[in-house]
Amino acid sequence: MNLKEEVLRLHSANQVGSDWHETGKMHDSQIEQIKDPSGEHHNIAITSIPSPFARIHLTENAFERVHKMADLDPSRLHGNSIHHRLISEALDVAQLFFEYDNVRARNMEVDIVRWNIEDNIAALNRNPKHAVLGHALELFIKNSAKNSGLSLLQDIYILRWNYLPVGGTCASTLFFSSPNIPDPKEQGQQIVFGEDSLFDNSFCPLYNREKDFIRYLYQLFYRYPSLKQSANLMWKYMEVSLRQINRTDPDLFKELKALENKLEDTLRQDMDRSYSIANFAGPNTQIEILPDVVLYKRKEGESSAETDFAIGSFSQPGEVNQKYNQLHPEQKVPLLLQDKLQASLLYMGSRWRFETKVPPVDHKPLQERQLPDINNKYPYLTISDFLEDYLLELPFEAEQDSFFMGHLLNFNLTDRAQAILGDRHFALPIKPLFFSFFEPEDLMRQLPDGRPVFSIEKLSSSSFKVNLRLPISKNNQFLNLERIYYRNAEPHIDAQHNDGAIRSSQLNLAIMPLLQTAKHLRVGLVDIEHKDYDIKFFKASQEVHLQNVKEQKRSLGSTGALASSQYFALQEPFDYLQLVQEGRYPAIILPKWRKVANQSKSFSFAIDFGTTNTHIEYSEGHGNPKTFDIGKNDAQLAQLNNQEYRLSFPELNSYFLKELLPLEIGGEYHFPSRTALTERQNLNWQQAAQSYLDYNPTLYFEQDSSLPQSKIITNLKWGDLSGNSDEGQRRVRAYLESLMFMIHNKVLLNGGDLNKVELLWFYPSSMSRRSKSELRRNWEDLAKAYLGPNAKISDLPESEAPYYEHADTAIGSQPSVNIDIGGGTTDVQVFEKGQPTFHTSFRFAGDTLFGNGYGRQQSLENGFVKAFSNQVENYLDANPELGRFMSVYQQLSDPAKGRSADLNSFFFSLEGNIRNTNPDLHFSFAEKLRQDEDFSIAFYTFHLAILYHTACWMKEQKLEMPQYIFYSGNTSKSLDYLDNDPRKELLEELAGRVFERVYQKEYGHIRLELRVSSQPKEATCKGGLKLLRHQNRNSGRISSTVLLSSHAMLLGDRTGPRLTYNQMIEDKERNFKEGALKSYLDFVDLILDLGYEFRWSDLGIPVGKIQDYKQVLSYNLEAFYEAGLRERLQLTDPADLIEETLFFYPLVGALHRLILEIGNKRI
Repeated sequence: MNLKEEVLRLHSANQVGSDWHETGKMHDSQIEQIKDPSGEHHNIAITSIPSPFARIHLTENAFERVHKMADLDPSRLHGNSIHHRLISEALDVAQLFFEYDNVRARNMEVDIVRWNIEDNIAALNRNPKHAVLGHALELFIKNSAKNSGLSLLQDIYILRWNYLPVGGTCASTLFFSSPNIPDPKEQGQQIVFGEDSLFDNSFCPLYNREKDFIRYLYQLFYRYPSLKQSANLMWKYMEVSLRQINRTDPDLFKELKALENKLEDTLRQDMDRSYSIANFAGPNTQIEILPDVVLYKRKEGESSAETDFAIGSFSQPGEVNQKYNQLHPEQKVPLLLQDKLQASLLYMGSRWRFETKVPPVDHKPLQERQLPDINNKYPYLTISDFLEDYLLELPFEAEQDSFFMGHLLNFNLTDRAQAILGDRHFALPIKPLFFSFFEPEDLMRQLPDGRPVFSIEKLSSSSFKVNLRLPISKNNQFLNLERIYYRNAEPHIDAQHNDGAIRSSQLNLAIMPLLQTAKHLRVGLVDIEHKDYDIKFFKASQEVHLQNVKEQKRSLGSTGALASSQYFALQEPFDYLQLVQEGRYPAIILPKWRKVANQSKSFSFAIDFGTTNTHIEYSEGHGNPKTFDIGKNDAQLAQLNNQEYRLSFPELNSYFLKELLPLEIGGEYHFPSRTALTERQNLNWQQAAQSYLDYNPTLYFEQDSSLPQSKIITNLKWGDLSGNSDEGQRRVRAYLESLMFMIHNKVLLNGGDLNKVELLWFYPSSMSRRSKSELRRNWEDLAKAYLGPNAKISDLPESEAPYYEHADTAIGSQPSVNIDIGGGTTDVQVFEKGQPTFHTSFRFAGDTLFGNGYGRQQSLENGFVKAFSNQVENYLDANPELGRFMSVYQQLSDPAKGRSADLNSFFFSLEGNIRNTNPDLHFSFAEKLRQDEDFSIAFYTFHLAILYHTACWMKEQKLEMPQYIFYSGNTSKSLDYLDNDPRKELLEELAGRVFERVYQKEYGHIRLELRVSSQPKEATCKGGLKLLRHQNRNSGRISSTVLLSSHAMLLGDRTGPRLTYNQMIEDKERNFKEGALKSYLDFVDLILDLGYEFRWSDLGIPVGKIQDYKQVLSYNLEAFYEAGLRERLQLTDPADLIEETLFFYPLVGALHRLILEIGNKRI
C-alpha cells in the first residue's frame, strides 16, 4: 500500500519532501498561498494575529493584496472581500477626518482623541496593574517599526462617532478602521459623501469617491513626498487607482497627473489656501500623522462642489446657470432646493435624502446661508427667493395676447353670451431675483414633459396654487417650487409653513407702444381705490432698475377724480416692471413684447395742423395715401385688461382714452380730429413737461367728457393771440410732439425704418415769419428726436397742397385757383400750367362763422350757439343712450369755460358720433344749417367775400380769370349751406359773376368750373403726399403777395413795395383804413346787386330782411377795423412786414354781429 506523503502546512507551496527536512521562515509567496477558511468573507473578521496593533497590520495586508490584484486588472480595486472592506473603512476614516468640521456641523457626535505614545506607555508602566500592558505595547512598537513604522509615531489620533472609536491614524496606511464600528442604521444616522455612505456594507474604492477627497489625498502625498515611502502600501494602491481614474474621469486624471510637476512649495501654498490644518481640540492642536507631516481638512462651511442641485439653465440643459455667473463672477452659483423631494441626486457630495428639510424661506443673505442638513455655508435658493408672499389679484381678466399672466389652470373664462364674467387674473408673484438666473421668455416656457414652467391653479374660489418649475444642473431635472395663496388671510411663511395671501387691487395698466425697439415708451397706471403704487422698470440683463425714468402723477384722489393715475416716460426699453402696492405688496407685470421681423419699409406722412381740426395721411413706400389709423395689428396702446372686462370697468379704460390714446383710431375716434390738447391741472409750462405724462392729444374731444382734473386747450394754432405767447408756443410744440410720438410708433409697429421716413407739414401764408419759423423749428426738432437725424422734412403752404389731389382734372389754358378754407385762415393759391405761381392768405375762415368774432374767445357769444343749443340739448335729453354726449355738451356749454367754436364743432360731430352709437338715431347740424333760411345770408356773405377778394387780388397781379376753382379745408363744407346741389351750379354762376364784375369782362366761351372736395380736410394731406411722390413742383416761381384792399397797393415778398405795420399806421397820407373800409362797402354793394340779380329766393335768403342785413353789415365798421388790426398786432411785431389784407378786418366783426343778431332772433 502506497501512502502519499504530505507535509502539514498552512500553505500549499513546496509539498515535496520526506522524513525530516529543513524548512525556513515563510516568505511572501508562501504567505499569499495561505487560504482563508472563511473565504475572505467581508463579515468574518480576521482574528489570528497576536498583536495589539493587529488592525493596522490587517489594513496593511489589505492594501497590499488588493494592490497586487488590481495591478493586473484595475477593475479589481472594487470588490466584496474582507480586504476591500478594510480599505473602504480606512478610506471612510480618512474622509471623516477630511470632512470633520462639516460632519460636526450636521449635528453629528464626532470627536478626535489624541493618544500620545510616549506619555501613555509611561503612564501604564507606572501603574503596577497596567505595567504588563505598557511593556507589551512598548515591545510591539519597537519590533514592528520596520514594517508598520510605529516607532516613527509620536501620536495616534483616534476618531470617535457617538463616543465609540471608528478608526485612527497610523504611519503605514495613514488611516485604519476599528473592528467594532457601530452600525449606522443602529445609530439612526448615516454619513454620506457622494455616492458613498460611510461604514456600510457597500465598499467604496478610492476612485469612486468624491473628487474633492480624491484630489486631497493625492495632493497630500505630493505635498509630503516622504509619505510615498512611509505609507508605501497605500501609495501603491493609489497608483493603481490612478489608472482606473483615467478610465472613469480623464479630466480628473490629468489634473492629478499635473501634480507631479508642481514644486513642494507650490503644493504647500495650494493646500494652505484650499484647506485648513486639521486639529483635534481647537486652535494650536494640529494633527501630525508623522513628524512634520500635518494633516489637512476641508475648510469649515465649505462643501464638495459635486452636486446635481446647482441652479441650471433652460437654454443649456445640464449646465450650471451662466447668467448668474456673469452677473456675479465673484460669487458661487447657488443651489436650488425643494422640500420633500424624492430623487436620487447628488447633494454636495452626498446622496440627497427625502428627510432633508428645506425651509420655504431663509432670511439670511444668499451667500451667508447654510445648507439644510449639511449646515455648511453655501448659497442655496428656496421658494421665497422666487415667489412673493402675496398674490396680487387684478380686477379683471387680463389681455393675454399682450401680457403673460401664467399658465392658468381651472380658471373660468368669460362667456359674454351667458353674461358670465370669467375669473380674475393675477399679477405675477415673481421676485426680480428670478431674472438674475433666467430670461423673461423662460417664464413662459413649457418643459419637455409638457408642464408649464409657471402656472397658477385655481383650487377653490378662495385658494390658488402657484407652481414654478426650474432646472438644476442635472440634465432634464426640474424642481417644483410651490405655494398656495388664500383669500382673507395674511401670509404664514416660516420654517414650517408656506401659506401665501391674496391681495386685491382695482388697477389697470397700459404700455405704449408694446415694442422694445421703440425709442420712446410710456406706461400708465390707473387705480380707482387711490392707493399708492410704486413702479420700477427692469432689463433682464441688469439687477438694478432703470434710473432714467420720468414719472408724473396726473390724476389724484384729492382732486375729486374717480381714479388716480400716474404715467412714466422711458427713453430705453425694459423687459418687465415691478409694481408695489402701498409699499408692501409687490408683483411683476411681464409684457409680451411685439416682434417686428424686418424694419426696412419707408413711410411718408403729411400733417395738416389746423386751427379747428388736424389731419394726418400716410403712405407706405409708393402706395396710395391713407388716413392715419391704428388697428388691432398695429395697436399702439396695450391695456392690461381684456376686451370683455373693458365693458364692465369703463372707469379703468376712460383714463387711458383721455390721458393717452384710444385703443383704435379709424372708427369711433378718427382723423381728421379736433385740434385740442389735454393737459393736467396746474401744469406749469415754464417747467419741463413730457408728452403723455403731462399732456396728450384730445382725440376723444366731442365724443366724451373730459376728466375733472384735466384742462382742454383748443385754438392751439393761433392761441398765442391772447394770453402768454411763450405758453402758447409750448402748447403748440406739445401737441405736435404728441402727434410725432404716434407717427414714431406707427412706423416701428409696421416694420418701418425711422431713417426712411419723410415728413411733410403745412402752414398758412398769412402766418407771420416769426410764427412760421417757430413752427418749422418745432417740426425739425421733433423729427430728429422721434425719427432720427436722417429724417427728411419739408413744408408746403396750406393753399397749395390740395390742388395736387385734383390736378389731373384741371386741364385748361387759364389759371386754376385753390381756396383752402380752414378754421383760422383761408389760403389762396394760383396755379399756371400746373405750377404754383402766387399765393395769399388771410384770417377769415371757419372761426369767423362759428367763433366769437373779436370778442372773448372763451365765451358763447355766437348766433349758431344761440339758435341751436336748445335743440341739441333737447335731443340728447330725449335719448338717454346718448348720455356721454350730453356730458360733453354740458362741459362745452359752460358759460364760464365754453368757446363758441368748440361748441359749434361739437354740434357738427354729433351726426357721425350718434350714428356710430345707434344707427337708428339721426341728428345732423349740417342738415339744419342747409334748411335754415335765416342763416343763409351769413354763408352767402362769407363765401362771396372770399371770391371777391381773390378776384381783386388776381386782377391786381394781372392774372387771367381762373378756369378752375378748387375748394379744400374743413370750412369749405359750408358751401353746402349756400348751394346744397352736389353739382354746385348756382355757386359756379355766382363765382363767375364775381370775377366778371371785378375784371369787368365776361368769361366768353370758357366756363368757370368749381370743384369741391368730398373730403376737404383730407385733400391737403393727400395732395401733399401725391406731390412728394412725383416731385414735379417748381417752388422757385412762387410769390406770396398781399392786396391791402381792392383800392390799395399790392405788396409782395420778392417784388413790389414792402410795408410794415408801423409804416402803415404812421402813413396818414394814404389812409389805408379808409381804403379798406371803402373796399368793404363796395363788396357789400356787390353782394346786394348779385342777390337781386340771382333772386334772393333762389339763394334761399328771405328778401324781406335784406335791408336789415345791409344795416347790420354796414354798422360800426371803423371799430371792427381797429379791433382786427389790434388782434393782428398781438400776433405780429409791428416792425414786421404786412402779410395779410386789411379787407376782412371790418367784415369779421360785421359778419359775427349779423350771425349773432340772427341767432338772437332780432332779425
